[in-house]
Amino acid sequence: MLRLKGTSVEPDAASESAPIVLESVAWIWVRDGLLLAARSNHRDVFYLPGGKLEVGETYREALIREVDEEVGIALDPSSIAELFTIRDVAHGLVNTRLEMHCFRARGDGEPVASREIAALEWIAGDSIDRCAPAVQQVVRRLLESGEMRATISQ
Repeated sequence: MLRLKGTSVEPDAASESAPIVLESVAWIWVRDGLLLAARSNHRDVFYLPGGKLEVGETYREALIREVDEEVGIALDPSSIAELFTIRDVAHGLVNTRLEMHCFRARGDGEPVASREIAALEWIAGDSIDRCAPAVQQVVRRLLESGEMRATISQ
């Protein structure tokens, strides 16, 4: 298996028998029972604010940078806590698995979509089908824990 952490690989670099593992970070912000989700330009599903690590970056550094770049929120570094890691298929990528390290952290302000983000939305559990596979796992966990609402009107 080829593991990607802050690197890029040409499409033919992996074979069918050795999937690529893409490491990423994601920020979980639940407010009033709704989860903040983002849809990137030219994508058809919602993701969580976050993204891939740059070369030499720690998970925390990547989280702070990605959240600021995508939604304009400055996270409080002292509040960052890793919750869990999700492993699933990487939506839209062939022969690629995603390893998404999910964090909670405090941030100030209201999220604002950057140029790379087409839409931000506060979602409930009934939006699960509009999310990438890894985000669907996060939604299920948050619903099971009672932290997230099943519907907007709940």
